[in-house]
Amino acid sequence: MRYCNQFEVVFSGTADVSGKKIVPMTMQLLIENVTKHNIVSTKYPMSVTIDMSPAFISVSNPVRPRNVSSAGVSSAGVGLKYISEQYRINGKEVVIERGKDVFTVRIPYL
Repeated sequence: MRYCNQFEVVFSGTADVSGKKIVPMTMQLLIENVTKHNIVSTKYPMSVTIDMSPAFISVSNPVRPRNVSSAGVSSAGVGLKYISEQYRINGKEVVIERGKDVFTVRIPYL
């Protein structure tokens, strides 16, 4: 409702992920990061893809950076650092790919 139907999440993948687990709140933090760091509007609708494979969940979105003024909140990457640390504690590695046009985070199952 907040984005007037200009924000969608598309699930893909055919992997059987029943019984697989991830760190609590991981998906919420990743989706919040999309809206925090990107423009979402009628002119620039946002589509997030969540792909479930046998080894990991991949969350991808187009890169449409917000313009942050000097009075705005700067991005220190706290959310991604937190997620990465939680997986490191569990002996897993989060893969972050910052492309020019697409941002992707791969979350391994625990």
